Amino acid sequence: MSGLSDAQRELVRTVGRNPGIRVGEAALELHLAANTVSTLVTSLAASGWLRRDTDPQDARSARLSLTPGAERSIEERRDRRLAIVTDAMGALSTDDQRRIVAALPALDRLVERVQAD
Repeated sequence: MSGLSDAQRELVRTVGRNPGIRVGEAALELHLAANTVSTLVTSLAASGWLRRDTDPQDARSARLSLTPGAERSIEERRDRRLAIVTDAMGALSTDDQRRIVAALPALDRLVERVQAD
C-alpha cells in the first residue's frame, strides 16, 4: 500500500474489513465527510485498488470492494510483516516470548476500545 495517503490506506483497510460497504457507511466509520470518502474512492478506483459496484437494491448507491490486485498486494504485505515478526520473536528468549503471548489478550482489548471511540 505504499504510494497511498494515510486516508486512502484507512479506506482500503475499511473496505477490506467490510466488503460491500457503502460510501456513506465508510464515511461514518472513518469519521469523514461522505464527499471526502467519495473523492478517495474515485482515486482508489482509478488506481486499481477499489471496485465500485451498483447496489442491486438501490441503483443510486454503490457498494465498495477491493480489486483482486489490491487483495494480493495486501496479502503479500501481510506475509512480509508476519515473516519479520516471526523472525524477531524467534530471536527473543523463551521468557520474553511467553510475556508477549500473555499480553496479547490485553492488547486485543486495548484495540477494541480504541476502535470503539
